[in-house]
Amino acid sequence: PEAAVAEYSSAIQACERRRKPGHVQGLVASMDGCIYREQVRECEVDAGWTRALDILVEMQEKRLVLDSLSYVSAIKTCNEGHQWKAALGLVAEMRVAKVVLGDFAHGAAILACARSGWWKQAVVLLKEMRRLGFVPSAELYEVTIRACDEAAQWEWAVGLLREMQQLGLVVNE
Repeated sequence: PEAAVAEYSSAIQACERRRKPGHVQGLVASMDGCIYREQVRECEVDAGWTRALDILVEMQEKRLVLDSLSYVSAIKTCNEGHQWKAALGLVAEMRVAKVVLGDFAHGAAILACARSGWWKQAVVLLKEMRRLGFVPSAELYEVTIRACDEAAQWEWAVGLLREMQQLGLVVNE
């Protein structure tokens, strides 16, 4: 982030010299968003899911744009903290904010749900991913199958295994 801040600072100074206050405000907001996104990413390492959620709230209060990267990083921290409800809450928030819910966001939410034993939510997200045209990774299928197995949902586990094989995904041994 230090390099990005230096680049923003140079651009801001250039706009100030050319008396472009509107550009300066936009660059400052963009730089703030970049700094906040980096703080959310740092929470992934510390498994600080509550801090990551606090940062997202702070960004919203400052009317900064929350992009897919911000949300995915926060969802990953929820995954690390076994907070599947918080992860799903972020997915729902992304939908409301009309932020593109790509394969990374789905994947992070699936992992959070499956690892927390919420097999049904993991299956729903996996199916949604497919419906949107994304191909889930073998890892996502495997973790969801494992969650189904642990919940004694063998019919779902077998169905997902077949689907995985139809997609040509290899089961890791």
